[in-house]
Amino acid sequence: MNKIYFFIFFVILGHVLPAQQNSLVLTGLSRPSNPYPEAGVSGNARSFELYVLEDIPDLSVYGFASSNEIFAGGQSTANNFQPGSFSAGDFIYITRDLDAFEDVHGFSVDQQANLNFYGGSDAGPGPYCVVEILYFPDGEDPQTIDFWASNGATNYNINGGWAKRNNCFGPNAGPTQWQDGANVFESDNGALTEAYSNFNIFEWTYEYQSVNNIVFGTYNNNCVGCTDELALEYSSIASIDDGSCQTYLGCDDAAYLEYYTQGFDPSIITVIDNGSCLTPFIPGCQDNSACNYNTAANYPLDEQCTYTDNICETCVEGQIIDNDADDNGICDWDEINCNVSVQVLTTNLCEGDWEVYFDFQYTDEIEGLEGVSVIFTDASGNIVSPDESTSTEFNSLYDIAYIISTPGDYTVTFDSNSTCPLPSLQITILESVDVDLSYEIESIDCE
Repeated sequence: MNKIYFFIFFVILGHVLPAQQNSLVLTGLSRPSNPYPEAGVSGNARSFELYVLEDIPDLSVYGFASSNEIFAGGQSTANNFQPGSFSAGDFIYITRDLDAFEDVHGFSVDQQANLNFYGGSDAGPGPYCVVEILYFPDGEDPQTIDFWASNGATNYNINGGWAKRNNCFGPNAGPTQWQDGANVFESDNGALTEAYSNFNIFEWTYEYQSVNNIVFGTYNNNCVGCTDELALEYSSIASIDDGSCQTYLGCDDAAYLEYYTQGFDPSIITVIDNGSCLTPFIPGCQDNSACNYNTAANYPLDEQCTYTDNICETCVEGQIIDNDADDNGICDWDEINCNVSVQVLTTNLCEGDWEVYFDFQYTDEIEGLEGVSVIFTDASGNIVSPDESTSTEFNSLYDIAYIISTPGDYTVTFDSNSTCPLPSLQITILESVDVDLSYEIESIDCE
């Protein structure tokens, strides 16, 4: 299945399921009748119990319908519950009569409704009975999000008794568009129709005409296990995934293909190949602009694609090669013909000035080295701007000289348009000393 369709499917699902199938479970139904569970108790105490799976801001978007016939809504059409907010883990009780319910069960509830069901019709394989929990989307027909049904088989009839859902089971969704009067049972054999075939009678415990009245409030949904239906370890009653989904069978199922190509770690996930899996399974980078592009890959691992920096890095047989060996920001191929060195000569000019001469030595002309200038930085980090000297006869095209009059230690760097690296130099300018000799000898020229 195409991933975009899966994405659209889950976006739609994310808007529908939280309100429909993940909020309410029908967990118990009570149908007391004289003399069960005790003499004098009437059917007015009939009721059902709901368990809240997710917070419900307004219960009135839900409701119910009931029938004693093979048709949906035979005794009550779609009825909304009364408004009210409920939290996950709450129990909600709907009863036919508040006082009768409290007399039978010993506690009071807040919602009363016209519950005309559980009587049943004896026609055919009956008596029939169905109770549906409905969800009412804005402006749309109601939808069956859970239900209980009985065709009156001896073990599943609750006249004078009750039905109780086992822990962790449910809900079982019915028709996504509930229809008043639609067939719930087949008229000829009493079997549930396809729209209601999701019901599982073995999720329920039953008592028929029993003095043991139903004990409400015991349902829980805290069941752990594998919740992925595609895994062989799948548990139909698990509501909390415990990470036990480990084994997947085959690749021919469209939904499974999505799992097979989601980058599961093969060290944790076991795939039992039924012959329809991709053979061989080759994960790899499928971006042809990447260095490690793999033409044979049949599963994209685009997050693992590697790319050169388009400066000094090159791609060689899927591997990125760094071509800046000295890490100076200049690619090695730009430094190949940079055979150049600089010699520094200093000359005392006897007037407190020193000439600093930079003699460039090279074999071939260096492109971009024309117009090179020198930057002097003193020991305090200040840039000094000396005057260029014109008194020296330069030996090469790039030679340059400066006049320094302030003694001290200097760091010399070069500024040029060449890609050739030039060294950083340290020079020291001494103070000029005039020597006044009193001896009777001829004065010595300072130079």
